[in-house]
Amino acid sequence: FSEAIKSLGSRGFKVHDTREILNHDLSKMKRVDGDYSKMKSLELKKMREEGYENLTLLNYLLSIGTSSNLTKEIKRSAKHLSFSHIGIAQAKTYKQDNDRLSSWINNGYHAQMNWIKNRLPERSNVLEYYPDAKSIIIVTQNYYTGLANPDDDIGKISNYAWGDDYHLVIKKKLYQLLDQIKQHDSSLDGIVCVDTSPIMEKAWAQRAGIGWIGKHTNLITKDIGSWFFIGSIIINKELKYDNF
Repeated sequence: FSEAIKSLGSRGFKVHDTREILNHDLSKMKRVDGDYSKMKSLELKKMREEGYENLTLLNYLLSIGTSSNLTKEIKRSAKHLSFSHIGIAQAKTYKQDNDRLSSWINNGYHAQMNWIKNRLPERSNVLEYYPDAKSIIIVTQNYYTGLANPDDDIGKISNYAWGDDYHLVIKKKLYQLLDQIKQHDSSLDGIVCVDTSPIMEKAWAQRAGIGWIGKHTNLITKDIGSWFFIGSIIINKELKYDNF
């Protein structure tokens, strides 16, 4: 509840006595400053989408609390499924994604990978791929299994390819995670993405606070470097987002 009150204040609402205004109409509350009409419209729209008929302050706080609790359950479930990291980013359009990807393709860096060029609008804007997207859940899975055999007569295979097809392994676990999330909210929907989906996984992982993209273009984490696969779930609900 205290987190919800803080969130209310961060949105510009001026709260003097919470006990007296819990049943107050949200549309009649006062902002400290800023564009109140625009903010109010967004808050009321969010509450209606969450299914609240009475647009009171109490229900608004409950809607915030629901997002926070769901976020905790998602992260707990992800850890139980043995993912190495989990972070959550807000699904929205970033102009730099389109600019960078377009420049990369125009320079011919995609070579024979025409599937990247063919789905550029979706890859550079997650809302083109999934219009209902509100949050992107990013997970990683450590794939380091040891050093290669030093014998020169034995072929060297990239570490990530030593085990089973990671697309199948990670996707199966992500579907399990999505099913568990839906148990907390029957109106929640989403899609699972592992490598082949037209989203910029590394950029979203960085925004979700998992690590940063290095000069070698890979995502780096503080604990296991770049030894991991990335998977994601795009859902139609707002969550508590991580920083990057």
